[in-house]
Amino acid sequence: MKVKSLLLKIFRVVDCLIPKTSRYCFYVTPRTSWDPNLQQMAAELHQANREYYIVDGNTMFLSVAAFVKATFRLMRSRVIIYDHSPPHTLQLKSHYVVNVWHGSPLKKIRNYLSEDKFTDVLKQSQAKLDVLVCASDYDRPFMGYAFGVEDARIFKGLPRFDLASVCIDKLKSYDVADELKYIESLTESASDVVLWAPTYRGESDDYNPLFELYSKDSEELIKYLDDLDGLFLVRSHKFSVSARQKWMNHEKVVDVSHLRNVNLLLRSVTVLVTDYSSIWIDFLPYRRPILFYAPDYETYNSEHGFIVSWQKAIPASAFSELKELISALRNTKADIEIYQGRQESYFRRYFRGSDGDLISNNTLRLIDKIDSEIGLN
Repeated sequence: MKVKSLLLKIFRVVDCLIPKTSRYCFYVTPRTSWDPNLQQMAAELHQANREYYIVDGNTMFLSVAAFVKATFRLMRSRVIIYDHSPPHTLQLKSHYVVNVWHGSPLKKIRNYLSEDKFTDVLKQSQAKLDVLVCASDYDRPFMGYAFGVEDARIFKGLPRFDLASVCIDKLKSYDVADELKYIESLTESASDVVLWAPTYRGESDDYNPLFELYSKDSEELIKYLDDLDGLFLVRSHKFSVSARQKWMNHEKVVDVSHLRNVNLLLRSVTVLVTDYSSIWIDFLPYRRPILFYAPDYETYNSEHGFIVSWQKAIPASAFSELKELISALRNTKADIEIYQGRQESYFRRYFRGSDGDLISNNTLRLIDKIDSEIGLN
């Protein structure tokens, strides 16, 4: 530990000495992935013919050469943008630091966590933060408290929300255009596209399997799949694994957990099924049915806890029995207006400001803010 501490101090001294360029550097925190918020910002910079770096924390430690190259790029960049935690080798005070957190918080995070879960590493990661990005005025105070950031440093409008309205031609220029082609080819002939996207269980480093159902529930689900005129997509969280179940071998089931940009996928989804994840917020602009399946609410609540009452924070009652969920899935088309009516107030909560105006052009507004504050405008 002493050696590691000494090395970190040396790196941070070197970081202070290296001159910075105006280039942005997107940092992918280890154990996470190339997040849609980061993708959307990088795409806008690419459209403007601006150069930027992408440093992947999952691969930078694979060799000495990879580490040196990644560290130099980080140190040379004036702007560091990440979605979970920043690189610990940097002297963050030498950079303009932006956290585009990967979701609007429902469950407890950071300062809401108990002292034993909120580690020193996490505390250090938010010690210097120039901009924290939130979804709207609603979750602004939650984000501010969670990260210990005053209101003046909070920016309203997640970049990835822009993906709901970006035209197809522009999306084809993104670095995940191959995923767009895959999604289009997968879903183009499907009348219904149901996506089941639950969050992880246990601790993030447990990698617990999802989609585990009792055999009787599995048979009920298979009956529904037989009647489904379309596809049933499943997407496991990055901190879980997709253990194969009998029903997952059905011809209409496709595991899309490998896709890096779930927001591109949501454009083609007709019905979303989730639980304690905040993915449903990203799905609100489409005005399509959102169902909640939470058979383990009491356990999850005791292990993680919520910032506010979860049942009151979601736009529909959660099902605890799979047969109830399947019944609702069979009737989503007939009940479409009911779902739209329930979701309208939640859409206003997350996609309109306190003045009632639509929160839009998030990516360009954020880039303009950064450029202005580092002296590029």
